[in-house]
Amino acid sequence: MQKLTCEVCGSNDLQRTDDGFFQCQYCGCKYTLEQAKALLGTVETTIGDAELNRRVENAKAQIRIGQPAEETIESILKDFPASPKGYLLYFENIFETVVKNPAQCSINDNTAVSRYNSLYALAKDSSEITIDEVDKFFKGYSTKLHMGMLKGEVTLDGMLKIAAIPNML
Repeated sequence: MQKLTCEVCGSNDLQRTDDGFFQCQYCGCKYTLEQAKALLGTVETTIGDAELNRRVENAKAQIRIGQPAEETIESILKDFPASPKGYLLYFENIFETVVKNPAQCSINDNTAVSRYNSLYALAKDSSEITIDEVDKFFKGYSTKLHMGMLKGEVTLDGMLKIAAIPNML
């Protein structure tokens, strides 16, 4: 495979960074994926399971401590669209935000329905998760949210925010 060559200094030592750019290790110049492709014509990039698992753990930690996890989850969905993990994290983040701070929860109805459908489509052919496990995930959160509402921990406003997600209410 051809090596990328920095347009600024001519170095061949370009590496992919955590934020998705390619950076010259000699002069520090950064390139987007599109710019890097233009340097070569095409660039084949491979991000492995270790990176997926690292991002999943980061997102879970962010959700657990109440930090915004959307950016991390979106990077998982973008870079690993065939993995159900990003979709499950997307919904877990929504549900946990509804429980912890419904005012911070915003849901795009079309995106939620599309991701719900994508998750089920992946589960039909996935070795990572079954449809029964997806159903169990949603039933578990549905029960948790309803119980939270009965205990006064989840507001009606929070429940209405997740009404766009099929089978949740």
